[in-house]
Amino acid sequence: MLSWWRAVKGGEAPVRFFAYREAVNAGLAAASAVVAPSHAMLAALRREYSTPFSAAVIPNGVDPKRYHSGPKCPRILTAGR
Repeated sequence: MLSWWRAVKGGEAPVRFFAYREAVNAGLAAASAVVAPSHAMLAALRREYSTPFSAAVIPNGVDPKRYHSGPKCPRILTAGR
């Protein structure tokens, strides 16, 4: 949430989010490992939270060489959040 705030609103999140920051810091400190989907996301975590933590990047997706597609279906898929 804090990295979203910085990207969308610009700058530090307001003081009212201090409890949120502390809760995430506690979670990071207690974790045996942290996984992020990209180096950019990992960098954002490290920038926003002061607790040192062990982390790795595991990208989203699959190796396209492991899967081959069959005939195309006449369908459309949309997704959003």
